[in-house]
Amino acid sequence: SSSGSSSASGSGSSSPTTKATRIRDSEVTSASSRAYFARRASMHASPAHPVGDSRLLQIRAKTHLSRPLELIVYDEATQKFRVTEAAKTILESWGSIHIGCVGVAGAMRTGKSYILNVLNGRQKGFDLGGTVESKTKGVWMWSCDNWVGKTEDGDQFPVLLLDFEGMFDPNRKDQRYDLGLFFMAALLSSFLIYNVMAVINSTVLSHLNVVAELIKHISLKTAGDDSAVDMSQCMPNLLVLLRDFALELVEGQSADDYLEEKLHIPRRTALAQRRSATPEPGGEAQDQETKGQNEAQENSTKEAVSALFQRRACRTLVCPVEKSELLRALAREELSYGELRPEFVKQSRAVLQYIKNHTPKKFMTMAGGEQRPCTAAEFACLAEHVVASFNNNQQLVIEDTWSMIAQASCARAGKEARQLFEEQHAAALAQQGFPWSSDEVERVHNACHKAACACFWHAATHGETSVKPFERLREWMCEHLAAQHAANMAASRAATLAEVTKMEADVLSRLQADAFSDMAAFSAALDEQATRLSRQRRLGPWLDQAGCELLERRKELENKAVIHFKLAQTERERFEAEQRTLQTMAQLAQEQKQREQERVKMMNEHARLEQEQKQQALAAEQRLVEANHKKERDLAALRAQMERASADQKTQLQAAHNRLVGELQSSAARQAAESSRVQADLRAREAEYARQLAAMQDVVNRQNSELHSLRN
Repeated sequence: SSSGSSSASGSGSSSPTTKATRIRDSEVTSASSRAYFARRASMHASPAHPVGDSRLLQIRAKTHLSRPLELIVYDEATQKFRVTEAAKTILESWGSIHIGCVGVAGAMRTGKSYILNVLNGRQKGFDLGGTVESKTKGVWMWSCDNWVGKTEDGDQFPVLLLDFEGMFDPNRKDQRYDLGLFFMAALLSSFLIYNVMAVINSTVLSHLNVVAELIKHISLKTAGDDSAVDMSQCMPNLLVLLRDFALELVEGQSADDYLEEKLHIPRRTALAQRRSATPEPGGEAQDQETKGQNEAQENSTKEAVSALFQRRACRTLVCPVEKSELLRALAREELSYGELRPEFVKQSRAVLQYIKNHTPKKFMTMAGGEQRPCTAAEFACLAEHVVASFNNNQQLVIEDTWSMIAQASCARAGKEARQLFEEQHAAALAQQGFPWSSDEVERVHNACHKAACACFWHAATHGETSVKPFERLREWMCEHLAAQHAANMAASRAATLAEVTKMEADVLSRLQADAFSDMAAFSAALDEQATRLSRQRRLGPWLDQAGCELLERRKELENKAVIHFKLAQTERERFEAEQRTLQTMAQLAQEQKQREQERVKMMNEHARLEQEQKQQALAAEQRLVEANHKKERDLAALRAQMERASADQKTQLQAAHNRLVGELQSSAARQAAESSRVQADLRAREAEYARQLAAMQDVVNRQNSELHSLRN
């Protein structure tokens, strides 16, 4: 049994060299991959190197279950088994960790759950029952925290404890139920404990008939031409545990010898053959026929057990307590491990040590007989396939099952590798976003590529099954590289154009500020900016390919500069012309102002002369009036004198009167003539002033038109 287990472990740890393994070996040899495994210690366990204490602690922390969890349940309505989603989720979360599975099967109420609690170093865990009814239903799992499995090369792995519901319940209606339990126990366990009470007798052998039935539901290959011996490599290590064993073995006989003796098929003597060939009359013949059938069934069971479980052993345990009250207290979990019989404690420790030493990893049998360790995620897939095969009453082809699981494992490994690739690439982008240099893009891609390949080969099933998924992964990474080059080129173009736009804005602002004396100075500034731009390698690879586009942008800038310089020259000329025009306008305005002042002066002089003339006319008129008044007084006085004088005197006075009247009339005529002359002179002066004003207005209008034309 020991040598068989060791050889199985050894054969599972090394695989023949295939195309996939050669690809794997070429991809996992980089320092970045080793750094990745150091960072992802809690997710993967390396199958090729011993696991250190810290890594083992991380794995055990990840696979820890605080309490047992239901793995497989039986639906009474549909009469079918199914894997629980909670267990499937937890197993898949363990990922690529290799596991060993210790299962306990046997008849109901034989203390299977208790032995698993002891194996895990716990007083409580799997539920125990103190009644005749079975406590465990379906299949329960629990992570083993008390110890870990270990291969010959020092690789350590966590162990999963599987508690199967007790079989051979007389009240159970479904006759296939017991077969389903043993079917799952044999295919899910890497070390199977078959619990037997007291001794191996005909009842136990009749119960083990499920092994013979198991052969009908399992096939190693699709062709179905395999034998039980061929399928034995797929079966777990078997330990027949005799509980409450009270017999004494023959001196020199071990428990293994006792098991082999019970499985031995004795050779029939000639007398027995003649008796079986000669039928006896009456009921004895019928009894003999029944006995022969039972014997044939037992022999078939023995052959099936011997063929399927070639790595088998037997151990015995005495009753843990001597009194029935203490046994019930033990069932109620009220009795500690230290209160048990010393002999039981000693034997149980030996049994537990044997289980620890002979529990291998759960192995997958691939096409061609190749075996490789099974991961926790693959174990979840296996459980689903086993349950589905039994529910559908189909023969389970082991190689096909493992091939489907291997394909699912490779698909999951490809998904994990892609996720890791994207995570590492995103982390690199988070540190410094695009643009990068082309060499930097290749360097980051190569680092992510190596880490993804290492992740794939660590999680995938090694063999021909993994070649195509790995090629698809590499094609995806090549496409990703092309996409990253394109994205980096786009980012490089955007960054370069942004920098170029910034430089152009700077040089244009300087151009608008007339910082350049001529076109040569502007071209020198452009050359300086081009040199500074070429030194900025952070802008990425597009700068090396942007010669034509940047040249076109430079030509546009130079055209703008040419237009600017031409406009500047035209503006200067226009400014000078405007200055000259403004000077001319100012001079004309001064001349106009002077003329206006002269006009005002002439008008003031005209008004003064007119006022003087009016005053002179008024004074002359006043003098004439006064003279007239004097003459009228003289005339009146003369008239009065005439009236007093004689006729001669009247005649003289009349002559004097006439003379005075004539003088008055001539004076009035002269006064009227003088007034007419003065008025004519005033009218002539007014006409002259009007002519001068019109001439001056013509000059002003002509100057205004000249100013207007100059402004235009």
